[in-house]
Amino acid sequence: MKLIRIVAVFITGLFILSAGSFVSSGNISLWNSWRGNVGRTCRIEIGGHVRSLLVFDWKISIGNRFCVHPVTWNRKVFVGNSKFFYALDNSTGSIIWRYSGEYKTTHTPSFGEDKIYLTHHKDGVWNIISLAGNNGDLIKKCNMLSEPTFTLVHGGNLFYSIQRESGGKRYSQYYSHNMESGKINWFKRLPGEFTFDCMDDGILFIRNAVYERESQYPPDSIFALDEGDGDILWELEPEKDSSLDGHLISKNGVLYFGEKNENGASVSAISAKTGELIWEYKSKSTIVTCKALSGENLVVADDTEGLFSLSKETGELIWSTGNTEMSDCQIVVTDELAYVCYPDSELAKTTNPKMESMLVSLDIKSGEILSSHKFQHTPQAMATDENRIFITTEQGVLHCYKRKIALVGIVVNPVEISVNPGGGVQFDCFNYDMREKEIEDLEITWTVDPPALGRIDKNGFFIAGDGKISRGLVIARHGEILGSSLVFICNPPEIALKNLDFGIIKKGETTSGKVMFTTDLFCRGNLSVGNHPEWLSVGVPMLDPIIEIMESEIIVITENLEPGIYTGIVEYIKDSGILELEVTVEVVGSNQDIFSIDRQHINFGKLTAWDIENHKETFRVTSLVTNIMGCGVSSNAEWLQLTPAYSKVDGSKEFEITCISEKIKPGEKLSAVVAVKPYIGREVTFEVTVEKRANTILVLQIDSQEAVLDGSKITLDVPPQIISGRTMVPIRVISEGMGAEVSWDGAEKRIDITLTSLDGTKRVVKMWINKTVAEIDGESVTLDSPPTVLSGRTLVPVRFISEAFGASVNWNQEERAVTIVYTP
Repeated sequence: MKLIRIVAVFITGLFILSAGSFVSSGNISLWNSWRGNVGRTCRIEIGGHVRSLLVFDWKISIGNRFCVHPVTWNRKVFVGNSKFFYALDNSTGSIIWRYSGEYKTTHTPSFGEDKIYLTHHKDGVWNIISLAGNNGDLIKKCNMLSEPTFTLVHGGNLFYSIQRESGGKRYSQYYSHNMESGKINWFKRLPGEFTFDCMDDGILFIRNAVYERESQYPPDSIFALDEGDGDILWELEPEKDSSLDGHLISKNGVLYFGEKNENGASVSAISAKTGELIWEYKSKSTIVTCKALSGENLVVADDTEGLFSLSKETGELIWSTGNTEMSDCQIVVTDELAYVCYPDSELAKTTNPKMESMLVSLDIKSGEILSSHKFQHTPQAMATDENRIFITTEQGVLHCYKRKIALVGIVVNPVEISVNPGGGVQFDCFNYDMREKEIEDLEITWTVDPPALGRIDKNGFFIAGDGKISRGLVIARHGEILGSSLVFICNPPEIALKNLDFGIIKKGETTSGKVMFTTDLFCRGNLSVGNHPEWLSVGVPMLDPIIEIMESEIIVITENLEPGIYTGIVEYIKDSGILELEVTVEVVGSNQDIFSIDRQHINFGKLTAWDIENHKETFRVTSLVTNIMGCGVSSNAEWLQLTPAYSKVDGSKEFEITCISEKIKPGEKLSAVVAVKPYIGREVTFEVTVEKRANTILVLQIDSQEAVLDGSKITLDVPPQIISGRTMVPIRVISEGMGAEVSWDGAEKRIDITLTSLDGTKRVVKMWINKTVAEIDGESVTLDSPPTVLSGRTLVPVRFISEAFGASVNWNQEERAVTIVYTP
């Protein structure tokens, strides 16, 4: 018979055992109540062994490609798929915030100073980013040259490595990177594929995972680096033909790791500061993995002893499960307990094939299995906080279990309830011992506190009062042990809306929303969930005491839905009738057409060789779904600009596409694809083409007003003339045919011609009517024939003006034609 002693502090003469938080220390267990009036506390002290219980709480489908490790912080659990990083409420699994991006499953997020740090891949760019843990706001982004292997954050510094290759040889660069300033504290380069494994007391431990023949370091070498400057403090090389297990654990100045060779495997503990051996444990296994460290125990797994424990001080074997299937397990530990999830082959044979794993809790000191549960799906990683265990699976589902301790006591059911004035409710109670076995034939006395709350009979049937007393307790007592239920006397709740539209969601994904109910202050309301469509998961309405609003979470599950619009009715049952809520969602498939566009091809045509102008066209995007959806437009061509790059499409939306001529070289013939991308569904594309002539060709014929510019006929105001043996041509057709600007100074009778090259340099030519002196970029030159005015138009010597701008001039005597070729 175990010793049980109850100690209570009274405010109103009552204390509560029905709900609370449990704290365990050695063989004395303290359980502190929190319900009831402020200041009322109690505790139960139990001598002897405490049993651990795991109770399934909730699960949620996030999608495939989870981050390998979930992370817990401040009543949240963080996981990610290939598109989003989520913060979930640890008690309900509801989404608190999410951050968009592309994530790698092998990179574990790290916490520091209320921020979460993770690798982020988007639009072909790798970053390490920090997000505010409470709301997911982006705080800082550090651009990476390539994919980083992110390890941890310590003292505001990121520690990560990047794998590189040069001349066919692989090497790793290790970085200490200050996230706040963005500066690199230090980096170190080593041949091979090294990775940071862990840190302890200012020392970083890294391991070479790949052998390079030319490397001076053998495979699986361990290096200890100084956190402050990256200097190598010591290095450890394994024996010949040996290799190290990839899971290093370091704490309190000791580094633990597994090693294997042809004679078996071993576990070693070495000094973190010097690398000297402290102890070694030999195993007959072919491989051994250090799993976790807790209290005095190092938990290890291999394929001969299964999961076993060694003294972290001496390396002596403490216990072994003997279950070899536990060698392939996920594990989290506390100072007293280990929670282990592993594939179970016998379970898979005798039960539903999907029910192929086992979840157990172990006493960390003895290895005794305290509880076991069949676990659906294949475990991928685990994490724990003060009250829960979180398990991610290869099937993309996050499971949550509550960690509980079986106590001797009474639980009243329901533990909390709202009752309408004058309404009735039946209370039951459960009595259990430390093995969670119910005690039969126990005499129970029912009471109400305060008495004006209502009345209760000897069988636990309660009739509420008139509501003048709005809250109190229904108590089940047996001697000094009791349990209670918190009772609110409330007016019937009402729903705050009649329709809930979730908008568009991708098939196979889930989304959630919350429905609010009006109710009396502090009242949960006596509401339960009635009929609703199978594609909805509906939570029982609960009162949030912080915001004083009653909420029910609704989750849309589209796994079995085909694309289309779905509408259904959710019923909430109250004492006086039913509240109905209409729920609508539009499911869209991954390959479904979301948008149509009015252009299949845009051709900006042939541009002149010297064109540097921007040319614009428009296209219109039309939505094919009923809900408004975001639309992104993009192209990988530098010579195209799309405006806007993103917009919500309500019916239809016009976008502008600009061809930037200055980014196109003479002679280039280019094509590009413009993609119109919805958030969900199939993208649509169209082609854009443009051509820039290699040069400008102008053909002029003496005494003819017809000329040919780049193959097109043009008409001149005056024809070219031969004056004093020199060919004179209209200045404006030559200059503007080359893209030059012509201006006239009437006072000086001066012509200024400015030509801007594609590289931005300018050349200025100045000529005066009837003068044989001209200037090129300020330097004087002499003309064979001066500019002249004919029929109100200025004619200049063709060869001078052409060659002044770098053009070539050819004369065809037979056709009396001049050909000017200008290549910018």
